[in-house]
Amino acid sequence: MQIEMETDEQFQEILMLDELLEKAEIPHYITKWYDGWKIVYNRAGISGAALQGGRSLGSFYDQIEVVGFNLPERRGFLSALEAFAFFAEANKGLEHLPVKRKKKRTIKKR
Repeated sequence: MQIEMETDEQFQEILMLDELLEKAEIPHYITKWYDGWKIVYNRAGISGAALQGGRSLGSFYDQIEVVGFNLPERRGFLSALEAFAFFAEANKGLEHLPVKRKKKRTIKKR
């Protein structure tokens, strides 16, 4: 079953990050977060998230905030590529582990 979620022009970076993670086959899921989106990574004891919405650092400028990933503090005002680096680093060396995949969600772009 595919779930359709509507979005608007304001959240293009987080949607680009979702596409980058899909192409790299890095396990994650995307969900609504307040008025924006949240991408969550949780694997082998490492968890983190990318946030974009009214309560995140850089949201007004279509930029992403990253939390978790054993960072001492949250990082904001990131592009999709900059945020992707945190997910890729966390997933490094874990490619051999089995992944429980959540159902694919379809996001409509306007």
